[in-house]
Amino acid sequence: MSCNNIHPTDIHRYQRKTTNAFVTITTIAILVTSIFTITNSYIIPKPVYGLTAGQRAQQNTAIPPELAASTINSGKTPSTGIFNITKGYIIKPVLWNLTLPSSVAFDGKGNMFVAEAGMGFGGLQPTPRILKIDVNGTVSLLTDRILVGPITNIVYHQGELYVANKAKISTVNPVNGATKDIITGLPAGGDHPTNQIAFGADGRLYFAQGSATNSGVVGEDSFSPNLGWLASFPFVHDIPANNITLTGQNFDTPNLLADGPKDVHVVKDFIAKISTTKTNKPDITSSGKGTGAVSGNVTVNVTTGAFMAFGNSTHKGQLVKGDVRCSACILSAKPDGTDLKLVAWGMRLDAFTGLTFDQSGKHLIVTDPGAEERGSRPIKGDEDKIWRIDVSNPSNLGKWYGWPDYFGGKNKELKPVTDPQFRSPRGGSKPLQFVMQNHPSPLVPKLFADAGYAVKLTEAALSHPNSNFGFGGMAFIGEYGTHAPFTHEFLQKVKEYLPGNNNKTIIGQKIIKLDTKT
Repeated sequence: MSCNNIHPTDIHRYQRKTTNAFVTITTIAILVTSIFTITNSYIIPKPVYGLTAGQRAQQNTAIPPELAASTINSGKTPSTGIFNITKGYIIKPVLWNLTLPSSVAFDGKGNMFVAEAGMGFGGLQPTPRILKIDVNGTVSLLTDRILVGPITNIVYHQGELYVANKAKISTVNPVNGATKDIITGLPAGGDHPTNQIAFGADGRLYFAQGSATNSGVVGEDSFSPNLGWLASFPFVHDIPANNITLTGQNFDTPNLLADGPKDVHVVKDFIAKISTTKTNKPDITSSGKGTGAVSGNVTVNVTTGAFMAFGNSTHKGQLVKGDVRCSACILSAKPDGTDLKLVAWGMRLDAFTGLTFDQSGKHLIVTDPGAEERGSRPIKGDEDKIWRIDVSNPSNLGKWYGWPDYFGGKNKELKPVTDPQFRSPRGGSKPLQFVMQNHPSPLVPKLFADAGYAVKLTEAALSHPNSNFGFGGMAFIGEYGTHAPFTHEFLQKVKEYLPGNNNKTIIGQKIIKLDTKT
């Protein structure tokens, strides 16, 4: 494996079919607001159609009424001075003042499509929508209906836009915006949504479905302002792909579904301790009979087990039935959404997880960010992982990759959660235990590559071998950057792009390139 840094930003799609061949980049700050192109400066490129949109705005051309509120490309052109670009390449702004842009696609006819996610961390929920920039640079609204935020990825394939949005895969007609849901009922109400789409040489659609929780247990972090879904979706939990049995390990937390206000005490920075109010009865713990029983109840504490909704306890040997519409898994289907099949499970698959195929179209490259030091079962030292799956070999399909009982990744190997290296100070003195009694496989697959600790890998894209952009056959992968201190404890402070912050350590915030063969 060869893995090299490229740019301090976050990659989302790579244009493979036009001769000018550019990479679209979205910068990550408090809000994601801009899209840039990166071009090999040694090439004299043909006009980049997206740049026309920027020029159009600068010439005071009228903005379509439905887009006026966002004032796309209004104001000062974003600076590119903060980017550390590989020698021989240049970066230019194309669109800015967008609202949470998450993905870009091209139709091979000069039209560009930009998805605005419609959901961000901290509760921001603007309207999810897809914009179209035509060959003349005209920006128009393609659709802002039916799709549910977050839109995490859009891909153009055989005349349709395929859209990964909350709990479903949809198609959008690139001409008139007509939208159709082709895969529904996916378990995406928790921490991590339905993620990136890729088409293989076999013609099938592949996509990643994120885990509902950090490490298998719904806990206090699911109620926190950073995630905040527990109150709205109290019955959400992780769903295994196959039947599993549990060890019966349970976790006590405040009853965050109790009636009345909650006490939110900020421990430090963005870390908060949430508890029920003092008016609730003291020293009362729920029997773990179920979410419905504790919702509205004034009990102080509740007991929750793995793969269960909040407030549901488990016992040793308890069976949890699997479902192909699983969480923490990769699935495939025919382009019309039928024939849904399991590709892999037991991957954590964070928000904006990356999928791309190598040059052959047979090896699926998967980015899999590590577990974090939060919630009822905090995990320390879990590396960000890159997997490679040969989907042309049926024996490789349906394998379990270790989550939520195996972690790490150094030397491309995972270790059991019972190893003391994974114990976080945030978890107290109680040692970590398995939550699954009988693991689907005694041997967990080895990583294809270890991307490092807490870099927060995102989407991936392949540089087409015939592209003038260069790096033919290489995969480009974004690194969002750490969410510390909410997600990790560091011995040294981590640099964040905040005024007056002079720390020297940067975790993530770049693009890496990956040799998909080695």
